Amino acid sequence: MEARAKAEAEIVEQMKEARAKAADILASAEKRAAEIGEEAVLRARSDAEGIIDAAREEVNAELGRARQTLREEVADIAMLAAERVVEAELDAKRHAKLIDGIVSAGFGNA
Repeated sequence: MEARAKAEAEIVEQMKEARAKAADILASAEKRAAEIGEEAVLRARSDAEGIIDAAREEVNAELGRARQTLREEVADIAMLAAERVVEAELDAKRHAKLIDGIVSAGFGNA
């Protein structure tokens, strides 16, 4: 009987050790899971910031292109308007007089 009691005591002790080891493994796993979760959140934030920065750059580039196009269109409209004004204001006689004035001012001596 003593051997049986000793064996049972050994089994109880091994069970305690196994439970303690299982608890340690579980605690380590939970800690690592929390670390992985935090890493994932940080990585996701970093990725999101990168996407936002890229989007801002694209918006700024597109805005610059739109402004340049607008400048070109305004310049084209201004040139067209100036041409129409000049055409309306200068008939052939006035045009010849203007050219003669430029030539007589010394620009034709070159």
